[in-house]
Amino acid sequence: MLTKKVMTLELSRENQFSDGYLYRSLELPAQEHEIRDALQQLRQRSADISPDQIAIYNSRYIPQLEDKRFDSPTIDELNFFANRIAQMDDSELAIFRTVAPKVLGSPADDLLSMKDLINVTYGLDDVSVISAPTSSSDSSSSKTNCTTM
Repeated sequence: MLTKKVMTLELSRENQFSDGYLYRSLELPAQEHEIRDALQQLRQRSADISPDQIAIYNSRYIPQLEDKRFDSPTIDELNFFANRIAQMDDSELAIFRTVAPKVLGSPADDLLSMKDLINVTYGLDDVSVISAPTSSSDSSSSKTNCTTM
């Protein structure tokens, strides 16, 4: 089953054999062999890499994640989260985009808990949404503003 990729991580690690760093991007959600391949290219033996070695640099559905610092994220947690986002239908994704900023907080906020963010992906069908269509100057495109109650 082919799953849409929803975010890209940049993994980095200090090169043990010469000066500099090793870098590898990883699109999520990823299969186990893709994660193993990325870790091998970093010469990393396990998925236990330091949080400062993981950065989200492309989040297609939640761009606010690119500015956030996470509290000890693991590749498995990020992959699970990306899988949850990839499985959402359009209405769940619209609700998530409305609710997520409340969990993400402001850019000045400290570390974000990955577990809290994962928990927000559950129970979205219980959220009441009022949608108000808005029109732009171009009549061929329309947008929907969602507000949670």
